Amino acid sequence: MQHKSWVAGSVVSALSLTVSMACSSGDSTSSGPAATAGASGAATGGTATGAGANGGGTAGGNATSAGTSGSTNGGTSSGGANSGGTNAAAGSQGQGGNTAGGASQGGSAQAGGGAKSGGASGTGAGGTAGASAGAAGASAGGASNGPPTAAQLMAKLGACTAVHNPPFNPDEGSATKIDVCKTGNALWWRADMDVDCDGIQTPPCNTDNTGQPQTSVQSNDIPGGDVDPTKLPYFVMPLGNPETEWYTAYGVDLGQVGAVIYKGQVIYGVFADQAGGNFIGEASYKMCSLFIGANNCDPNNGGIDPLDVTYVTFSGTTPRVSGADFLDHDKQTALGEAAAKAWLAQ
Repeated sequence: MQHKSWVAGSVVSALSLTVSMACSSGDSTSSGPAATAGASGAATGGTATGAGANGGGTAGGNATSAGTSGSTNGGTSSGGANSGGTNAAAGSQGQGGNTAGGASQGGSAQAGGGAKSGGASGTGAGGTAGASAGAAGASAGGASNGPPTAAQLMAKLGACTAVHNPPFNPDEGSATKIDVCKTGNALWWRADMDVDCDGIQTPPCNTDNTGQPQTSVQSNDIPGGDVDPTKLPYFVMPLGNPETEWYTAYGVDLGQVGAVIYKGQVIYGVFADQAGGNFIGEASYKMCSLFIGANNCDPNNGGIDPLDVTYVTFSGTTPRVSGADFLDHDKQTALGEAAAKAWLAQ
């Protein structure tokens, strides 16, 4: 540990779409050609060819050559139909964000035209994950099932838009410059991980040569008066030089929930301590031990040295805790996963 912390007192609603079909003598039938769509597929409320479908995108059989390029807003595709936009067999994207010919938003194929109730390979409302889930599955149509992956979070970061000047340093006396960046409603940085043992002093944190018996959140009505760094995975934010709580201008404050990423692993934690000066890259003994094991997290010389740890802090009041919730890592993880999904969907 190179520097000790300074103490201060201080998802997308699914679209519901109902397609009503009124059949008349002028409509296409299961044996007729497409009524209104050209050879390239159906457009809004249009039809698929070869099987004869119109108005609401009802398939009288699997969509043929006109359907293979996919259709939107109620049309049909090769093997499925939906009300939010579909994909063809090649997996091209419609408005709902589907893959591999699946269907979203409860869309179904009728009269032998593929799968029902959401399509053969998709699920319902909000977009589907088809043959596989990846970073793209977390965009427009909604995130894939399960918590966001490290790859999805890292892909979202993009280029750094720095929000603090001057940059920070990973260790005292280091010439290396580290920017805090902003992407959407999150601040993030990439640094090392020094071990913070501030808070309730229990072994091995009671051996820390520069440890303090409190963190910055000690006055936030926490049962017992503070957090235990050997039990709570928390991360530290820098105050800069001069020391100010500059991050509050970006919707971040003590109790904020964030994600820490290292070697493909994501651990959610809470902002519970502040670091004085330009020092950046610090997390609790517990956070360190979850990544690399307790034996590698000695309070005086342990931690992660390479600048390969990514810290993502979500902003706003929703992913923020207070009181007894500072001690509830399960709740912090649930809040973090929800905030991460919302962030990926931005």
